[in-house]
Amino acid sequence: MVLQIPFFIAFYKVFSVAVEMRGASWLWVTDLSQPETLPIRVLPIVMIISQFAMQKMTPTTTGGDPSQQKIMQLMPLFLGFMFYNFSSGLILYYLTSNLVGIAQQWFFNRTSLAAVAAQSVQPPKKKKDGKK
Repeated sequence: MVLQIPFFIAFYKVFSVAVEMRGASWLWVTDLSQPETLPIRVLPIVMIISQFAMQKMTPTTTGGDPSQQKIMQLMPLFLGFMFYNFSSGLILYYLTSNLVGIAQQWFFNRTSLAAVAAQSVQPPKKKKDGKK
């Protein structure tokens, strides 16, 4: 996530100052360098939904702090609130990134290698006599 921050800053600058992006349209969005003109902006809402879906699909580590996990569940709402007034092109980039991540996670969760990899990291079971 930290590696993506410079790209987000660069995309924000590109979409706000690039002349080429002004007036560029995509489906219902008339200008990718500006926020959506609909009364309820669809792209940020879909982005929030895709982030929640990605969180649900991603396996969690055992032994994680439950309070930290609850706070991380609020992250999509925070990012959606922050991105609500950003340019549509930046939100579209982030949404596309989420959708590609969901597709990758779905693929890896469905392959037989995922089950083998999950079994390889499980701690060994103890024998009844107390020896390993």
